[in-house]
Amino acid sequence: MNEFNIYEVIRHEQAERNPVHVGSVRAPNEKLALHCAREIFARRENCYKLTVVERQHFHTIEDSEYLSLAKEKTYRQPSVTF
Repeated sequence: MNEFNIYEVIRHEQAERNPVHVGSVRAPNEKLALHCAREIFARRENCYKLTVVERQHFHTIEDSEYLSLAKEKTYRQPSVTF
């Protein structure tokens, strides 16, 4: 049996709107992943464009110390007064 890959599905509801991650599908290749994504995520909802990306092509940062540096910038929040 062929190994199935996991593809993340991104839906664009309208040309002017930002894309939204709507879920994932398992498929043996990109062509079938697009077909499955269309059937699952675009059949009942408004859809301008669908994108599938193989999960292994995503890059992730999991370094909590590196990511925590961004949390210490309260001066950038609009509620802070000087």
